[in-house]
Amino acid sequence: MKRSARRVGLSLLGLLAFPFLVWGSWHLHNILFENPRYAAQVFEQVLPGSTPLESKRWHGPGDNDWACTYAVVALPDDALSMPPVPTQTSPHWQLSYGGDDWTATPMPPLGDMTRDALSTCAPEWDADIRRRVDHAVTKAGSFVIVDGVGETVFIYSKPQGFAARVRYGD
Repeated sequence: MKRSARRVGLSLLGLLAFPFLVWGSWHLHNILFENPRYAAQVFEQVLPGSTPLESKRWHGPGDNDWACTYAVVALPDDALSMPPVPTQTSPHWQLSYGGDDWTATPMPPLGDMTRDALSTCAPEWDADIRRRVDHAVTKAGSFVIVDGVGETVFIYSKPQGFAARVRYGD
């Protein structure tokens, strides 16, 4: 009788632990494999030869419902001074970059009712990347696209040598 109760208890424990193991494995896969590849995936079509600097596709297990995703790459040596216009639509919105409505910097201030993807996500980046992004959006010479609510920002900066897709969303 004791042996049966122990088996039932262990089986129940295994059934309860299984969803947590699946959930943990999914997050671990995203952190170790998907996040590091994201920047390369975003820019492989529009800026071949770019080098990933910061990359995060998926929210982490401790993040709130709203969190940052970003792809920041160093421009290749032969990058043009103007941002690229994608020649094809990305198969997935998370992998899209840019468009044909670039605005020269400095970036206009965001309205009171907008989300600020750059200031929200910047603390997750290396200090040099934060400095370069700040310089690119506050000084002349770079280009940005900001969606209507500030949730997604595209940056192309030949002077600072990088391109970025930054999103603060769900």
